[in-house]
Amino acid sequence: MRWRELVNNTFQLKEKIIKNVKTRIAPTPSGLLHLGNIFSFVLTWVLAKKEGGSVHLRIDDLDEVRKRKIYLEDIFQTLKWLNLEWDFGPSGVEDFEKNYSQKYRLELYKKSVKKLLGSNAGIFSCDCSRSEVKKNSPDGLYTGACRNTEFQRKDGFAFRIKTENPTLINFQDELLGRVELDIYQHIRDFVIKRKDGNPAYQVASLVDDINDGINLIVRGKDLLPSTAAQLFLAQKLNENQFIENRFFHHPLILENPGDKLSKSHQSLSINYLRESNVSSAKVFETIGEWMNIKAKKIDSLNSLLEEFQLTELPKNAIYFRNSVLGNTY
Repeated sequence: MRWRELVNNTFQLKEKIIKNVKTRIAPTPSGLLHLGNIFSFVLTWVLAKKEGGSVHLRIDDLDEVRKRKIYLEDIFQTLKWLNLEWDFGPSGVEDFEKNYSQKYRLELYKKSVKKLLGSNAGIFSCDCSRSEVKKNSPDGLYTGACRNTEFQRKDGFAFRIKTENPTLINFQDELLGRVELDIYQHIRDFVIKRKDGNPAYQVASLVDDINDGINLIVRGKDLLPSTAAQLFLAQKLNENQFIENRFFHHPLILENPGDKLSKSHQSLSINYLRESNVSSAKVFETIGEWMNIKAKKIDSLNSLLEEFQLTELPKNAIYFRNSVLGNTY
């Protein structure tokens, strides 16, 4: 093969790989979506579409206690209001419940938990409650109280995975650069199976991303420990596909210093904005400001897509009250 043909074929292969970018937005139906959620969803969509990639809608509904139909409906109503379309996933609440709920993947999750149990990964059973952990630990981290007790498989016992001091996880982040995080100091001996028998979030999220072929994972900076925990599990499970993923941890939207937006802030929910006749164009204008976009008019997803520059995106927290939208409150 001639040199020029080789170069052209390499370029075409690289271009094809770039266009195979696949990411996801993964809301939980445990509360009304707020502006912080929307910032994350929109950024995820823009990052994917900038590379000709696809977006998967995944709804994390394993927590049956907090799950509500009204919150499921809010997810689809909000995405429709924003005109944010996805390439894979449920078309609505009914389609989700019939075909996409995480309950249909329970066996996949349990298979990974079983594999961890048989891999000498340091799994132990634990019946400590959250209140007990909080009472016995000044920093709120698990104390290792059940590490050396007899292993129990019966109801009422969670499974935890041992993390030694230190357990360093390194990965490249597309916004933050090289990240090194000690799991022991952030998410020590984390749960892989809950007391109710269901797999914990870290396992379910990892398995879903692998099963869906996700290769670009976009999250808030507050979830850096979760990324590290899932990379730790992926190493134990020999899931190189996940380890080789691209990661992007964006800044959080804060109402006040140290106070991130949460689903308990009902007045900042998208549902509240809709009922207050705030337009989606105003929301996009605010998001454009948060992304440091200098264009005069940002009023839609497409205008964000056209003007977005990764080099302008802040790495540190963004304050809601300093925004265009925040000034209307």
